[in-house]
Amino acid sequence: MAAGTLYVVATPIGNLGDVTFRALEILRAVPLVAAEDTRVTRRLLDRYEITTRTTSYHAQSGPARERSLLEHLGAGEDLALVTDAGTPVVSDPGEGLVAAWAAQGGVVVPVPGASSVLAADRWCPAETPQRSRTPSTGGSPPTIAGARHRCSTASASSSASPGARARNACSRSIARCSTGA
Repeated sequence: MAAGTLYVVATPIGNLGDVTFRALEILRAVPLVAAEDTRVTRRLLDRYEITTRTTSYHAQSGPARERSLLEHLGAGEDLALVTDAGTPVVSDPGEGLVAAWAAQGGVVVPVPGASSVLAADRWCPAETPQRSRTPSTGGSPPTIAGARHRCSTASASSSASPGARARNACSRSIARCSTGA
């Protein structure tokens, strides 16, 4: 039997209406959804009348749960991995499952969603030397490398991990824009 596909499905941050059609198609088609919190995921599934079975998979899930999900995939069954809000593996559980399945030669398919970072960037009226909304620059956002550098530099004094510092700095920056601070 062929191995299943692991779909890493982005879910809406805040407004359930921001889910993509592709995400809904995947969530309907797979036989199982591994969710950070099944109660939160069930609200999304119920809104769109999706009856797919869910199982919990979160930071406190033991190795037995990961093995169970890998066995599910190995038996040829597809699996959707979701988090409460956003994209799994970015700052939520799933990295171990994705890495283990990929190491076994399994297929991992990202299913992106709406980008809250891009929406905040376009909505925020603040101008910075790195991104001016003047016609001469075309209002283009900074490069990913540039954004990473600014975010990690801004949070370098924190005792958290480098990834957490960058996420926290970017989140604070977006929060300042959304509140007008």
